[in-house]
Amino acid sequence: MYLMIFVQYRQMKRQFCDAYCSQTYEVCDIIHVHFKMNFRRADVKDIPGIKQLIKGGFGRDDMERALKRRYGDGFSLNYLIDTCPLSLVSLNNNDEINGFLALSMNPPEHLPLVTVRDPLGELPDTQFYLPTSDWDTWIKQNYKCPNAKINNMAFLNFFCSDQDSAISIFEKAFSIIFDMLPSLQMIAYFLPDSLILFPPLSSNRPILPLDEKTKLSRCRLKKTKISSNFFTECIASTQCTYPFSLHACHRKEFCPSFDVRLARVEDCDDLVPILKRNHLLDNGHEDQYVSSLLETESPTVKSLVAEVDGQVVAFMSISRDVDQEKLRESYRLQPFHQLIKIPQTSTQVNGKQLSILFDNSINISKSNHVTSKENVAEPETQPDITPEDSIEDDIVPEIEEPSEEKLSQSNVFIVTLMCVETKYSAYASQLIQFGFQIWPDLEYCALTLAPGTPETSLMRYCSPIPSVSPEIEDRLYLTNRFTLKEPVEVKLATPQHLNSILNLAVSIKGMKEFRQLVTSQFTPDPESEEKSLTYVALAAGQVIGAVVLSYCNERTAEALLDQYDVASFFNVNWKPIEGNYSIAKYLLINPLFECQTRYICFEIMRMLKLNCILYPKNQLVEDLATKRLTIREFIPVKPRRMIEYPNNLRDDIPVPPNILGNLQMFSMQSLYEPRMVVDTRIVVVGGSDTGISFLETLIYMSHIQFSNLTLISNDGIPDVVDGWLVDNRSYTSLSLKQHAIDYYARIITDSTVELHREHKKVTISSESTIKYDYLVLCPGLQYYSDILEPGFGAVDGVFAVNNQELPDFMSYIEFNKASQGKIVIYGRSLQAYMAIEYCIMNQIPPARIYFVDPTTSKGSSAFPKEAVNELVQEKLKLHGIPVHQNYTFDSYQTNDGYITAISFLDKNSRKVFVSNVDIFLYADQKSIHINSFKTINDACLVYDGALVIDKDFRTTDPFIFGAGTATKYATAEKTDWLPSMYSSKEIGNRLAWVMMHFFDPNVHPLSLTEEKRKYTYRDSLKRRANLPGGLKYFSFDMPKLPNFKPDPLSRNLEITVPNMEYSCIHVDQRGYIQAFEYIGPRDIPMSNLECLYSRHEKYFNRLIARFDEGVIPDFIPFFNETWALCLFHDRFPAFIQKSRADGLVLENETTKIMVELRKNHKKMNERDLEAIYDRFDQSPDREEWNKSVFDYLLKTQVFKQW
Repeated sequence: MYLMIFVQYRQMKRQFCDAYCSQTYEVCDIIHVHFKMNFRRADVKDIPGIKQLIKGGFGRDDMERALKRRYGDGFSLNYLIDTCPLSLVSLNNNDEINGFLALSMNPPEHLPLVTVRDPLGELPDTQFYLPTSDWDTWIKQNYKCPNAKINNMAFLNFFCSDQDSAISIFEKAFSIIFDMLPSLQMIAYFLPDSLILFPPLSSNRPILPLDEKTKLSRCRLKKTKISSNFFTECIASTQCTYPFSLHACHRKEFCPSFDVRLARVEDCDDLVPILKRNHLLDNGHEDQYVSSLLETESPTVKSLVAEVDGQVVAFMSISRDVDQEKLRESYRLQPFHQLIKIPQTSTQVNGKQLSILFDNSINISKSNHVTSKENVAEPETQPDITPEDSIEDDIVPEIEEPSEEKLSQSNVFIVTLMCVETKYSAYASQLIQFGFQIWPDLEYCALTLAPGTPETSLMRYCSPIPSVSPEIEDRLYLTNRFTLKEPVEVKLATPQHLNSILNLAVSIKGMKEFRQLVTSQFTPDPESEEKSLTYVALAAGQVIGAVVLSYCNERTAEALLDQYDVASFFNVNWKPIEGNYSIAKYLLINPLFECQTRYICFEIMRMLKLNCILYPKNQLVEDLATKRLTIREFIPVKPRRMIEYPNNLRDDIPVPPNILGNLQMFSMQSLYEPRMVVDTRIVVVGGSDTGISFLETLIYMSHIQFSNLTLISNDGIPDVVDGWLVDNRSYTSLSLKQHAIDYYARIITDSTVELHREHKKVTISSESTIKYDYLVLCPGLQYYSDILEPGFGAVDGVFAVNNQELPDFMSYIEFNKASQGKIVIYGRSLQAYMAIEYCIMNQIPPARIYFVDPTTSKGSSAFPKEAVNELVQEKLKLHGIPVHQNYTFDSYQTNDGYITAISFLDKNSRKVFVSNVDIFLYADQKSIHINSFKTINDACLVYDGALVIDKDFRTTDPFIFGAGTATKYATAEKTDWLPSMYSSKEIGNRLAWVMMHFFDPNVHPLSLTEEKRKYTYRDSLKRRANLPGGLKYFSFDMPKLPNFKPDPLSRNLEITVPNMEYSCIHVDQRGYIQAFEYIGPRDIPMSNLECLYSRHEKYFNRLIARFDEGVIPDFIPFFNETWALCLFHDRFPAFIQKSRADGLVLENETTKIMVELRKNHKKMNERDLEAIYDRFDQSPDREEWNKSVFDYLLKTQVFKQW
């Protein structure tokens, strides 16, 4: 992921004007004076290139030994990349790595312990670990570095580059880092006393050529006293005994000052080009507008500009004429005292008065679930409490509304216009600070963003304020004068902090557990097994935040690592999460200081020597105060597909239980890479697997936060009714809980009734309207009985198998269990057979079950394989349930609104009358919901049996996309493929990536012009069902057209147990497994068996050869053997892909052997083959392959004992 300094959104007045055109963004190109250099965030994939650089660095063979002397003996590139928040690689014109730089925000970990001796010699020596201590105080005492602070220093942990570009890389990298972090004042390096400062650290800085671009910089160099070297030594004090010297380079040597002043009329010529470049002025009267803006300044309106080297680079217009009543009515400003001046408990900071607000009300967080009427609780006051009071039930007091006189005393100014050049966007907060200097009586600054406008770097210093209603589109941000200055102080909580910590939560509902947990930390309960730590954030000596961490034991760590993809963010082997207080339970921070959440988390990680903080969201606890912070600052971690171990035992130990919740994480890597917030209003209609997959892909983007996602669905997030609905294995009940879509998106449980394309809004049945920027239609298909005859579904006793009606059908079955009326099940689908099994399991007599299969051909359309169909029909006969095939629905009769009789037509068109009917269940053909059809049709979108889309999922409206089983491709696409032939989950993922270029400047529009790429989907189509007679059915197959014919050279590996079980594996002509089908009484490891798809049979111990030899009597035990479990790990596809890439290197000796074997295999005799196999075994590349296999087994830890 690129550092945010390199990619910035261009501020556009009309952002999403044309969905067919890609967005234009401004990218800061890194251009050196002599040649081009590109910098980006270092990744683990860069390690081979960095190692190659180290071997040839500076042209020395002993470069690696020199690096060990400079940066510690045990340096690891993987560890540096994972733990250093500022690790960069430099790329030359050929995209080859020619430099690597790693900076940390605390002293390097390879430094020895610091020994402190008693000057009188009366006390024993003490030692402490420098990176986790208050090292800034120690540095000031031992070195001449008076400005050293924890928040303004970084440390060089590692640097290597090629010989020719070392100085250039150093110069440019440091300039980028200082520009990106305005608070960073110096970069330091600890050099062992046994070494002298080495190049390029000791080198002279390059002299820039004197051209127009650098004249001002040269003038600045002459005016300021700047060292000619990169690093200068900080003189050690006489009492310093540490065997390292400290060297530092300072901001002033790389970056010019960012000077803010009041704007003057003569600045107009400089401001107009800046505003034009950022598309803020496009009306042709720019000069007049800017001139009038600068000339009409008053005591309540000011214009500011910022200069760098005498050039204007930023502009801001601010005003204290604020419509206070409109702000109060539109946004939840109670925690900020309605932005009015009210006497408060205050404290002095540098002569200024700092107001401390303890109200961290959860009511400032908008509810995700929307009903016809939202219940919004009012904020509460905060009486003083004692630890004894804190564990009582929550009592919510009421806050006194301010009087009209107080409401007139405004305490805020607002930003009306702002523009900052991209390179200096990180300095925007200095403009706000100057505004507070102009009006020292005001404490707040507010700014608003229009819907769809991306956040800028200034938003990092602000707190987002929720609106009182979704109808209010503009977003409000607030910042306080004191939050822009020094960061807060973070300390381990002591008993003296207890009352203040409890006061933070007194006005928040549902915090009883928090108060109990904090109180128990200082009064330990010997019976409690939970260990916890509390850290407090202090501003002016007062507690403004608290973070409660719990201890992560080995069992918990194993469950988290197995079930969530934590390892994709960093190497968990370097700093294990177990044995540390690495799990966050609660984060409570005063709203004024929410913008410092990242710094608070970093300080905690530094003091505890952590690489990450994990926050597992508990589904049973609704903690909106913590949610508000973690959604904005933490990264959601995607759930993993888990291996199903035989008997649920791993190393003869039960596998940890499933975690029923979502996981979020804050890592050291994300410290200076906050996620880009995209507020584009994306509305998804339909809770199908496609819609859920689309939202999942957007939510789990590690570098983007989509803050305005909405799902409209009759079922909300559809829960999987385990056992009684055909499961396509896209999502299970567990996976839906772990993905927690409703935690990140607003869920509206309702149906759409009208779509206003011109106004870009959707009307739902409760008459509410939801506006959108992009609309995604994924309604899906379900069973509806009205397809047989309009109004048939409204008859009592008539049901269809769908998410809404299935619970009613189950209740109706239970209520009519003692009745003698017939239960008519109508359908040719797999779902119809599941309904029969449900009736059998509920002890419905077979004589009451009347099963009608409208299939006209011989056999059953639910089971294409004859062997499977015969097994199912045999079970129906054993239960005495006849199958009435080739019957079609004709008519029905009712009595007082209840179904009483059904009439069918047989294959000869003769009527068959079924009387005494209690229940009719429809499960034949799926269709779209009538409301969804009317919405699409009335909006004049093309609907031809299904919603018509093009290859990029676009409808006739450029802002409306469609996907899923309810869509079809336009005739112009000239294809027989239908979206219903693909995996719904894969379609949703593809749709998200097709649309991604609208939101992410790093993503270019997907080019899907080639016929092979248009409709190529790889995921399998899966089905699972419970069938009559206790049979379990599971299958997967590749996407294929209805007229598909398998290759004659393909094979079906079949194993049959008469009247009991059948399993079949289909292997294509190349040896790849393309389909699997099982029916039998056993519970099989479906998650494992899904991994067979598209894998070569030789991966599975030469499956075909073993089958032909007759040594596989049963596939299920065969794939449950220990050797096979490693192949079901979710890292295995990446492993074989890397192995294949390594094996295709032409210079590789193994590749040459394989090519020779392929060409001459038929000509070789056994002796020749044995010789070439021996040659392969003795090749040095074979040893590397063996090592990579062992590394895979050790890293995946399928079995801990390995």
